[in-house]
Amino acid sequence: MQKEQKEFDPLIYQRYLKKQQEFKLFQSIGEKSALKNLKTKLKQRQIIHNYITQSLEDLSKGFRYARIEQQTLKIFFTHTSYLKAFKIQENYYTNNLRAHFLETKKMLESLNYSLLFTRILASVREKTYQKPHNAPKTIIPPITINIDFNTQNLSDFTKEQFLKLKQTLEKHQKRS
Repeated sequence: MQKEQKEFDPLIYQRYLKKQQEFKLFQSIGEKSALKNLKTKLKQRQIIHNYITQSLEDLSKGFRYARIEQQTLKIFFTHTSYLKAFKIQENYYTNNLRAHFLETKKMLESLNYSLLFTRILASVREKTYQKPHNAPKTIIPPITINIDFNTQNLSDFTKEQFLKLKQTLEKHQKRS
């Protein structure tokens, strides 16, 4: 008994094309919405950044970034001296933040982002550690490799390959 070959079915092919078109449509819609969400998030971050730099006034040089998590405004400074200055005059800066809040609230509501916070936390988030550029390099002495092999019972091809291997190892050893 011979197996019957499946013939080309135009209905199946049309269904495949339709599914492929639907997939591409949903993919393009997803990409557009992801891009739109990204743009709104960037706008929100920029507005919050501007809002806090205006309200911090003299501490704005040491301000790194801020975010709102669970109705808590978290402000991060670059150095502990800015954090100490913030803690000393915390009431003044919180009043400034609340005053600027009313102005910024309208802009953020247009972006569907609520700037509601009940607490303000300030901390230091220093830049990530960077390795110093002029660190002394450790010099690793070259490893000597001695290859002695018996080529009596080997074919000419394998002898050539072993010689090439030995030559490349010697060249590499001279470079390092």
